[in-house]
Amino acid sequence: MLINTTEKFLTEIEKAKGSPLPLDSYKSTENSWLAHIAILNRRKALVLIHSESQLTLVAWPLKKEELSKIENIIRYVRQAYFDYLGLNWVKQMEIEEKIESRDLTFTKGKNVDTADYLEEAMRPLKMEVRGYDDEVIAQLKVMEKVNNRIVTYPDGTEDTPLNKWESFLSDKGLGENLVFTPPVAEIKVSLELETEEDVVRVLQVPMTYTFNQLHHILQEAFMWDDYHLHQFTFEKPNGMSVCLVDDDESFGYKQRQQIMKYDEEVQLLEYIRSGDVFLYEYDFGDDWRHRIEVTQIIEKPSLRKARLIDMQGDPVPEDVGGVDGYAEFKQVMSNPSDEQYEHFSMWSERFRSRLSIHTLNSINFSLDRL
Repeated sequence: MLINTTEKFLTEIEKAKGSPLPLDSYKSTENSWLAHIAILNRRKALVLIHSESQLTLVAWPLKKEELSKIENIIRYVRQAYFDYLGLNWVKQMEIEEKIESRDLTFTKGKNVDTADYLEEAMRPLKMEVRGYDDEVIAQLKVMEKVNNRIVTYPDGTEDTPLNKWESFLSDKGLGENLVFTPPVAEIKVSLELETEEDVVRVLQVPMTYTFNQLHHILQEAFMWDDYHLHQFTFEKPNGMSVCLVDDDESFGYKQRQQIMKYDEEVQLLEYIRSGDVFLYEYDFGDDWRHRIEVTQIIEKPSLRKARLIDMQGDPVPEDVGGVDGYAEFKQVMSNPSDEQYEHFSMWSERFRSRLSIHTLNSINFSLDRL
């Protein structure tokens, strides 16, 4: 593994080791990685960026004693990420035999345009710093987000670092579809308002996500505040139903011919197929019912994260009183002379201010941070 180093990397590692880092005189940048030590949330991080694909590996937080053993940290974070992608040991061995050795070779990156690489990689890393888990070093969740962002490459093409890296490996003779990318479910979610026009959101969600993750995605998409209980329900042809919940209390209401499970323990791929229809209920007082139709399963997606791809209709205020309460709210707010207008206007002030920024882009920004 050929590693070009920044001045910051050399300074920090030599300070931690108490001696200079051995450098090789070889200067080629083909299939190399750029190594940098950055400060994220006031703590040191190792950032490794692949020269051609801009695939990024992140180790954080690092203490002095870990920096002194940087070789082990690099091997560990690389192995952890490859495991996360689903590369079995055979494929990992092929990479080491054909492309890059497990042995590390450090060079000083004099001929590497480090500024562009670092600026491109550090911007999303700094945005995701709140998502870091300081109990581990290999930041898999952050690497997933950074490596699935759209990047404009020097030749003008746009792609994700993960796709670009997979293509790089394929060009080197390791075959196509080397990296495990889970299928994605495209779902049309309709908030049922009976007499009103439905509020609809179309989403693409990796099928490795749990139903609890889907719950949080729907909360963002419909501008709910997650104040209340929820459940997913699947009706079976034999009269049985499956109910996925997130709290112990719900198990006390389990019905006959009903299977009940925690939604955080069930992945989408275990229950949904193309054409399926199921129900998401939120706030059992107001009883908001969302009809979810699985419109298609995308077997070779380009992204590994949830995205909102279409939306119609404004969301509904939290605790407005269900379908009837919402109908009354809309009627009053359409008539400033109504005696309840001032009350409803003050009550809904926060909702209306949020409504103005409830856009497809803002929702996707929020989904990126889940």
